Amino acid sequence: REEAHRSFAHVMKTGGTWNELLTARYGIVDRQLAQYYAMPGPAGAGFEKVDWPTGRRGGLLTLGAFLATHGKPSGSSPVHRGAVIRARVLCQPTPPPPPNVDATPPPEQAGRTTRERFAAHSNSPNCSGCHSMIDPLGFAFEHFDGVGQERSMDNGLPVDATGTLIATTPADVTFDGARALSEAI
Repeated sequence: REEAHRSFAHVMKTGGTWNELLTARYGIVDRQLAQYYAMPGPAGAGFEKVDWPTGRRGGLLTLGAFLATHGKPSGSSPVHRGAVIRARVLCQPTPPPPPNVDATPPPEQAGRTTRERFAAHSNSPNCSGCHSMIDPLGFAFEHFDGVGQERSMDNGLPVDATGTLIATTPADVTFDGARALSEAI
């Protein structure tokens, strides 16, 4: 939480913009967070601004604080992450699932990625209306596990973090990964 607060405060104090908050190529970390991110730590004992190493991080939505809060230790929780982005960032909340729909996440299956397991949402008439708006946003974060660690593989298969941001103006935007989604927003 401290990281998120300090990152937000840094952007505001330096006259930064909403765009910088979402796409910053730096983080405000201490030694413990640097270890979490598997990067060199700051020189001092406190929090310092450090550039993200080449990778998929950039901005508020790729901070461990956001990813861990909106993921689960057992999985990346793309539906939850996507719903949070749609509701809290784009100000377009979706309704809860209909009472006759089983909203239990599909179980892990050998040889299938998280994205593949959740594909049924897109094929169900009861679910596709909302899930077409939230699932692609959540899949953007598939390069991060449930606690926010970077990954390129999911269940032994390459991660697919592509999607399309729909129902926004002026037009739909395709993206590949969380940083590209943040830039699109």
